[in-house]
Amino acid sequence: MRDEEMLSIGEFGRRARLTPKALRIYDQVGLLSPAVTDPATGYRSYRPEQVRTGQLISVLRGADVSLADIGLVIDDADREVDAAVKRLEALIADSARRHADRQLLIRHVQATLGQGDDPMFPIKTRHVPAQRVMSIQRRLHGHETDTFVREAKKAFADHLGGAASTGPFTLIFHGVVDADHDGPLEAVLACPAGIQPDERIGVRTEPAHDEAYTTITKAQWDYPAILAAYDAVASSMEVSARPESRLSCREVYRAEPDDIGRDDVICDIASRSATRQRPIPRTTRRTASRRCRSAAPSRRSACSDRPRRQSPDATPESSIGAGPAAERSGLSPGPDELFGGREHRGVAAELRPRHSRDGADPDLSRRRLDSFPSVGQRQATCASALADSFAPIRLVNRQVRAGNAGRRPRK
Repeated sequence: MRDEEMLSIGEFGRRARLTPKALRIYDQVGLLSPAVTDPATGYRSYRPEQVRTGQLISVLRGADVSLADIGLVIDDADREVDAAVKRLEALIADSARRHADRQLLIRHVQATLGQGDDPMFPIKTRHVPAQRVMSIQRRLHGHETDTFVREAKKAFADHLGGAASTGPFTLIFHGVVDADHDGPLEAVLACPAGIQPDERIGVRTEPAHDEAYTTITKAQWDYPAILAAYDAVASSMEVSARPESRLSCREVYRAEPDDIGRDDVICDIASRSATRQRPIPRTTRRTASRRCRSAAPSRRSACSDRPRRQSPDATPESSIGAGPAAERSGLSPGPDELFGGREHRGVAAELRPRHSRDGADPDLSRRRLDSFPSVGQRQATCASALADSFAPIRLVNRQVRAGNAGRRPRK
């Protein structure tokens, strides 16, 4: 082919509506290579017949078709035009599905901003009892999830050996799984008590918990539409009331994806919810506070020589410190019981007498809290002790000043 029939990269780019930078990238990925590349200068030259291929690439890129799909369409067009047409039909259907998924996400945000919640994803709660599960955990990215799920299901079925599972197949996301983050992701399946772990499959007990969930169809299960269901659960009152919980979103499957239609239920999107706790009645709190104030001094009186009252099942003196022991003996809890047997400088240390048992006055065993020195008395005692500690320093200072007064000034 003569040189005048070849097109430079600039001329070819103007005819194909592609920039020189894009042509260099397409050459690197093998999508559109130049006809001739000068080994000395690196200049690229194209044939006029390649202009139409460049134009098709420009149009498909404008439709947001990936380079991989564009390469398949061009290969099909070179071999058989009908194959290329069928592939484009599949791309149209996939584009329509993705557009519907994006619309679902936008409608979800619109509903949450306008109404506070999305009626498309109603939130329910349930209690899940503790159960024994087989587990496979792996770090992977988003495009590896489908392969991991197929391998985990097959491994669980082989490990059961014909036995029936006792619960649904579940995916637990212990971290974000997408193109940039690798989880980890855990696949679990409830199993009977006789199943034992091996080198590939672990067996553990999933603790009982309360969870909030919403049910989705196969059409809502596709990415990115499924993000709306995750957001509905995460922003619900049941889950937001538990901010300290770690990310434990899960997909609890009800059916196999290949066995159902797009409008059939496929799984539940669930997350652990806050457990409601019964509030303590106000009278109970007041009674417990009064009991601690009145009973603690007389319970732990070290000044009395009388032996302490104990029931046969009470804890010995050396091991005191457990609240249940005091309750079993029928006595009021003392400072050690109230504070777990540890020194507590706020109350327990104040209630404990500061002198030994030997030579103690028996009358002191009946003193109450109001007989302790007041705050003003303790402050006065501390001030007096502080003044006494500075007395030697003041004496030395007076001696130094007296010595300096008798010296002759230097000439």
